[in-house]
Amino acid sequence: MVGWGRWFLLLLFLWGLAACADAGDTAVPLPTVPAHPPAELTGDADRGEVLYQRRVLGSQGAPGCVTCHSLAPNVVLVGPSHYGLADRAAAAVPDQPAAIYLWVAIVDPNAHLTDGYEANAMYGQYAAELSAQDVADLVAYMLTLHE
Repeated sequence: MVGWGRWFLLLLFLWGLAACADAGDTAVPLPTVPAHPPAELTGDADRGEVLYQRRVLGSQGAPGCVTCHSLAPNVVLVGPSHYGLADRAAAAVPDQPAAIYLWVAIVDPNAHLTDGYEANAMYGQYAAELSAQDVADLVAYMLTLHE
């Protein structure tokens, strides 16, 4: 009888391993947006504005831009105001175009921190929540935000 119990436990263990292997279909998706914008991708500022104004983005309920950023000068909600963002982005990193700076700020928010803000203050899963086209559209809109 002892031998039968061991075999039963072994079969139960192996069944559990097989079940875990099948669970991969329900796992959180890996990031789909590349770290830098693809050269062939063109953003649409009008679509970007619509995305920017949404309170929720993506399928998992990521906070939209307006949830944390104001478009009014010197108005801080959670993150810095985006008033004049295009001008600040153009000067943020020497020899880096504003479009690349903004793209990286969305898909890797800790890459460049704004003075006064700590790492991980911004939601960090936009690369998994948005498509590359969504990010390109947001960047195109943000490039219109001049003082």
